[in-house]
Amino acid sequence: MSDVRHKPLRPSWNCAACGEPWPCTERKIVFLQDFQGRRPFLRALLALWMYAAAEDMDVSAGDLHERFIAWSLRR
Repeated sequence: MSDVRHKPLRPSWNCAACGEPWPCTERKIVFLQDFQGRRPFLRALLALWMYAAAEDMDVSAGDLHERFIAWSLRR
């Protein structure tokens, strides 16, 4: 079950529970468990959040790719 405490605080996109850049380590673990066998859906959600974070943080989405999406491709 997902731990709802590890959610992003906007507009900083840091984790509400641990203060790490979101998605934090704990949330990544939960995402991988929750989306086991459905990685394309996880990546689609991560991409949506990446673009929302880019807008909130006034940076390019490409600058956030490693933080939001690349980690999910390696696991």
